[in-house]
Amino acid sequence: VTVLKSGSTYYVKGNYTLTGTVTETNFKSAKLGEETLTASSGPWSKEITPSDETTKQQTITLEHKAGNKTVYTVYVTKDKSAPLLTVTSPTKGANTASITVTGQVSDLGIGVASVSYELYKDGVGTPVTTQTLTNKVGQFEFTSVDLTGEGEGKYKIKVTAQDKLGNKTTETVVNFMYDKSAPELSDAKITT
Repeated sequence: VTVLKSGSTYYVKGNYTLTGTVTETNFKSAKLGEETLTASSGPWSKEITPSDETTKQQTITLEHKAGNKTVYTVYVTKDKSAPLLTVTSPTKGANTASITVTGQVSDLGIGVASVSYELYKDGVGTPVTTQTLTNKVGQFEFTSVDLTGEGEGKYKIKVTAQDKLGNKTTETVVNFMYDKSAPELSDAKITT
């Protein structure tokens, strides 16, 4: 529930309901645009189904019998689009003992709520580690993660950005490895 403030912009994911209560003894009407919401004091509500991802002006006019009016104008934007996310590090196929996850995130709607990543060893199971940054826009960087305790192997990382309405983007998984051992030669022979 959000208390409407005239002139403000609100974001919704889909259908929404405008509600209010009129407390006026000499009340005449409450209108949304030209549609009458109520002609008596008390509660009113109007469910609205936005058609597309644009900003719509909603004007509520309250009028009492003497002709005095109060006008509330709010702007409602339907936002079903997930944030834009690009991961720049680690790079696919990298061989490293520690990783720093970096990239760019933005949102054309309500704004970015969080960016997070999950690191998996051998690409399966429970994540080895996770980190989350909140309210981050633009360039992001997670602290370096040391893989030496996890040991050598193949790793994959999944980065997710979420906006303040819950719309999510998951960046394509980046696969890389940690391999510190040099190749060894065994059973080497010279035959004559």
